Amino acid sequence: MAMEIAAAKEALPTTIEAVKLTFGFLCTRGDYFCELEDNLGALRNEILRLLDLVEHIQSRIRREDRRRMQKIFQVNDWFSRVDVFQFEAVQIILDAEEEIRNKCIRFMCPKNCCSCSRVGIRVSNKLDNVKELISDGSFTDVVERIPNSDNGWVSAVTDFFLHSTQRVIRIAGLQPTDLQA
Repeated sequence: MAMEIAAAKEALPTTIEAVKLTFGFLCTRGDYFCELEDNLGALRNEILRLLDLVEHIQSRIRREDRRRMQKIFQVNDWFSRVDVFQFEAVQIILDAEEEIRNKCIRFMCPKNCCSCSRVGIRVSNKLDNVKELISDGSFTDVVERIPNSDNGWVSAVTDFFLHSTQRVIRIAGLQPTDLQA
């Protein structure tokens, strides 16, 4: 009897630790699921803000785009990151909506905790990504002047055509000043 009590006392701390770890694991997994609907709503709102920002930057580019101007590299890079984000976000939103639909009605918990946790983590990460994209989208300049090309061959070709036209005109008996009148 004394040995059984001693064995039970030794096993009690390990059992308590196992229970704590199990509840900690379940609570961590549960947090992502409990926050999934809130994070999904926040993700949708942030995506709308991002789309408004994209439209604003595109309108600035159209407004400032003049001859010999081009979008700066940072703007092109940001637009490509936004395109990749939008493609990934659509799939994550669809997955999250499916997880929410698949939860058990009786217990209000997901049928598969692990997959729900993965989706919750993905939604949370995408929410962080969209906030980062929005903060990166605050550009002071969206276009820049294309630098003049001082290539020797461009000026040589231009000079050739200008001088050859004058030679052809002289052969025909006309002076360049006659053409201007």
